[in-house]
Order: sequence, then structure tokens, then C-alpha cells
Amino acid sequence: TPVFSQRDQNGYQRLDDPTTPNTGFGSEPFFDAGALEYRAITPPKITGVTVLLLTAGLVDHSAGSSRLSEIGGIARRFPLLGWLFLLPALSLAGVPPFSGFVAKLSIVDAGFDAKAWVPVGASLLVSVMTLYSMTKIWGGAFWGEPELVTEPADAFTARHGGTAPMLVATIALVGGTLAMAIFAGPLVELCQRAAADLLSHDAYVKVVLG
Repeated sequence: TPVFSQRDQNGYQRLDDPTTPNTGFGSEPFFDAGALEYRAITPPKITGVTVLLLTAGLVDHSAGSSRLSEIGGIARRFPLLGWLFLLPALSLAGVPPFSGFVAKLSIVDAGFDAKAWVPVGASLLVSVMTLYSMTKIWGGAFWGEPELVTEPADAFTARHGGTAPMLVATIALVGGTLAMAIFAGPLVELCQRAAADLLSHDAYVKVVLG
């Protein structure tokens, strides 16, 4: 599911491709700029998907399976794994105040400026569908009474839900995602300047050629 969610997010980058203005859905420069902003803020999305994949590995390691039909109550048995899934899942779905919301807001706002109602509506629908899929995973694997296929083999995993290296790597990526949300303002401003420079070639030509 995280991999397919990432493929869904690629559609935002085609609304439209900022390197080929006046193609695709958006023909207005503002809409192109918004697409570039989203592409530049894509690292939170990639990080979120990576964290979800790592969390799936942690669940498989600690519960003996990652199939929704075979496990349950992971958040109750391993609270840390619950948080490691919930935070990036909300970000991937574009729920405020997480970084994914900032990324999607930039493209939706640009779409409103360009009066591109169909792609804006499609992007909002995809966000709702992503939230639904994350909710389904939460309800199937993390909520309810604990149900494991096999008990963890080592004491550390039995207590925390994974080995120390696995948990440290996942927690570090979650921290990076949260940091992107905290510093979203400067990041968006930087992306807006980059979008303006990319759409206006005069300044670049002047600097290079003099």
C-alpha cells in the first residue's frame, strides 16, 4: 500500500510538469510554479513512504507477519510502532499540520489560482482515498486486541517492537519528516523562488551570459 500511495502522489507532480510549461492540465505559470513547489517539497512524501515500508518491516519482524488478516493490535502491544506508522501515514494523506499537508496545499492553491477545477478536485479525492487506505491499515493491523503470528525471538524486540538499528533508522526518518513540517515556511519560500527562476529564463541567461 505505501508503494501504491507513492505512485498516486506522482500525479501531483504532473499538474503539470514545471519544466515544460503550458502542457498537461495546467497552462498557467502559477500552476506550473505550484507543481514545482510540490516537486521540491516531495522529500517529505518520499520519506513518509520510506518510513511506512520500514514500519512494515518492523511489524513483520515483531509479529511474524505483515498481513492484515493475520495480525492486529500492534499499537497496543508495541506502542512505538503505532506512532511510527501513524505520523508518516497522516503526513502522506496530507493531514495538517504535517509536511504532506504543506506540499499538497501548494499545488491546490496554485490550481485555484489557475482555475483548474478538475485536477484540483482529483487531487483532493486522491488525498481522501489515501487517508482511507491508511485508516484501513490502522484498523486492521494496529487497532484492537494484540494478535501475533509468532512471538518475538529476543527480549528487546518483545519490548520495543524491533531491533535497535531498525528502530533508530525509522525514528530518525520520522524526525526528519517532522522537521520538514516545522520548517515548512522557509522551505516553501525557497521553492517559490526556485519556481519563479525556472519559469523566467531571463535572470538565468543574464547571470550565465552576462
